[in-house]
Amino acid sequence: LDVYEPAGDSETNRALVILAHGGFFISGSKDGPDVVPLCEDLARMGYVSASINYRLGFPFANLEARMTEAALRGVHDMKAAIRWFRKSVEESGNPYGIDPEQIYIGGVSAGGFIALHLAYLDEEAEIPSYIDLANPGLNGGLEGVSGNAGYSSHVNAIINIAGAIGEKSWITAGDEPAALLHGDVDTTVPYATDMQLVFGVVPVTEVDGSFSIAQRMEEVGVAHCFETHEGFNHVPHTSAAADNDTTLYRINKILSHFECEIALEC
Repeated sequence: LDVYEPAGDSETNRALVILAHGGFFISGSKDGPDVVPLCEDLARMGYVSASINYRLGFPFANLEARMTEAALRGVHDMKAAIRWFRKSVEESGNPYGIDPEQIYIGGVSAGGFIALHLAYLDEEAEIPSYIDLANPGLNGGLEGVSGNAGYSSHVNAIINIAGAIGEKSWITAGDEPAALLHGDVDTTVPYATDMQLVFGVVPVTEVDGSFSIAQRMEEVGVAHCFETHEGFNHVPHTSAAADNDTTLYRINKILSHFECEIALEC
């Protein structure tokens, strides 16, 4: 992972935001243009931020199971990163000046899938029956064995930028709040509930995008901010300055609700 900190800063209890890149679980990296500018801007706004790598790749056979397994591997690796930061506080003197009680996660596209599944796929009974956690790279239950055992992987809230979840019913009362941002003409990841496609043509599985997630959160009383990028396709913050500003504004809204204890007014 790469860590971004406010320059010339002496605070020792800043909120931490960990982001995961996009790339459909087969490409992308922690230094990609979908995450680095967000990390840099979050650091300028006073947060400590981090961009992580996670395991990539899956065979293009039995796509529903293989893509879900890839998402779970990403969840395991994100949880390892969360635990690593808490370990750094306890065992290394808090070198990044974070508050271990104020950790937030998010992601772009596939990274959004990771953040959503980390937060809301939180019971082993919810894991689809076609997934075998005994398969290589999936052992360790929902926590995984990616490292830094013994520390919590709890997060306060999540940020989903153009990601989706396998089943919105996994979201229940008391779950983590979320900032949800999505273009309403996204042809890569469904904006609502629709079939996830590979390369825009090969069907994989039905998923629930940000619109459907926001509906579910409204039904069960989970706090959230939902921003529709009207008329935009996938991840417009990477190419449109106005949408990048809107993305940062919505992210700051959900973070400020916790760190500054202000009302969540999106």
